[in-house]
Amino acid sequence: RGAARAPLAVPSGLRPAADPITLSAPSAAPFREFSKLYGNAKRKRMPLSPKRARKGYYKGKGARSEGRHTSKGGFVIDPAKRLELVVPDMAGFKLRAYVANATPKEKYPLARELYRQAAASS
Repeated sequence: RGAARAPLAVPSGLRPAADPITLSAPSAAPFREFSKLYGNAKRKRMPLSPKRARKGYYKGKGARSEGRHTSKGGFVIDPAKRLELVVPDMAGFKLRAYVANATPKEKYPLARELYRQAAASS
């Protein structure tokens, strides 16, 4: 019952929240420090990009291939790989895809005005 507890072991890369001896104010949130001995450790944890890689590395930007490269440097487009946009038939639809210049400009209410209207109605 009266036995003294052993102090908790703190991992080497983390700082304790408060110094138990001086009882100073708590420091910033724990953070990870990388040793000089492991110089590449931080860089290896970063996402690989063409800027950080060696010469000749090509990552791309997520675009899909719509064909294939030929042995003579050409490019053959494959119709099965082409992007197909499905658009509904707009015949007989009253709205148009643009706003006419003759449309009257409405001023949107401010949040203060909306709050006053809601307070007055309740």
